[in-house]
Amino acid sequence: MSALLAKELRGPVVHDRHEIGVSYYALVPAEPLKWPYPDEAPYLTSDTSDSWLGVPDISRTRPPGSHWTVPPRFVGDLCRMERLAGFILRSLPVLRAHEETLEKAREEEGGKQ
Repeated sequence: MSALLAKELRGPVVHDRHEIGVSYYALVPAEPLKWPYPDEAPYLTSDTSDSWLGVPDISRTRPPGSHWTVPPRFVGDLCRMERLAGFILRSLPVLRAHEETLEKAREEEGGKQ
């Protein structure tokens, strides 16, 4: 995954494993914008209520815990918004198909009980 993210986003990405799943956080410039993917990939800002992002030490590039799946290449390194939005747009059909497959499996499993 890190090679794909590095190639697609060309900027730093934090990987964090939560109790509810796995998250990747691309570091982008703070820009006032209408983010097109608020549900699928929330855009965290200082105005985002109840949200914060812990950034790991630059030396943390492996689990356990939060780490850089794509470390910054230089001070001030960020992903371009256009690259991130394009990556999300291309990824959404795959993620939605995966979610549908999981939902069908849950329904089938529930029917067997």
